[in-house]
Amino acid sequence: MANWYSCPSAGHEIHGQSLVIDEATGANIAVVYGDSPGDAELIAAAPAMLEALREAVARVALANEEGEPILSAWLPDARAILARIDGTPTAQPAGEG
Repeated sequence: MANWYSCPSAGHEIHGQSLVIDEATGANIAVVYGDSPGDAELIAAAPAMLEALREAVARVALANEEGEPILSAWLPDARAILARIDGTPTAQPAGEG
């Protein structure tokens, strides 16, 4: 899993500019502008959120296969979002399109 972090950049005081950086490579992943607190942190957390969503989908799918359907109402939407991220065609999540 990629480990990204956010930090204020040189333009932070004037433009509210922050960077999202890959910890392993030092590469800039994104430049985030604006004063909205949390935007850069949200982008930096994306790899961890994606991994958590994949694990949750797998756990719910396994529970459903074993005859214990739990929280499966959100599973189609989560699978559709993952398919969109992975570039796999699928139905759109409810409420989209």
